[in-house]
Amino acid sequence: MTLEYFQLLYDYNYWVNHLILATAEKVSAEQFAAKNSSSYGSVRGTLVHTLAAEWVWLTRWHGESPAALLKEELFPTLAALRARWSEEENKMRAFIARLSQKDL
Repeated sequence: MTLEYFQLLYDYNYWVNHLILATAEKVSAEQFAAKNSSSYGSVRGTLVHTLAAEWVWLTRWHGESPAALLKEELFPTLAALRARWSEEENKMRAFIARLSQKDL
């Protein structure tokens, strides 16, 4: 894998994340948190799981291992989730910008 390809994958990942979050804006607050039969119990649960996966990977790449995953309750609204996701995206992009080919 080349560094350029790795960067391209993350650019695509965040492009899709932005599309998903924009789509989530179309549901009501009640629909966002409503229980459903999906693997993570709600739209919010699914999005928190996806964010948590990205957060865990970056944390591990920094040599740490989180004791627990992010909790759904930390994100009562889509705006709260979006704000945290933006922070995590910025951290990941900064991490990737510092990588060299030999780091891969």
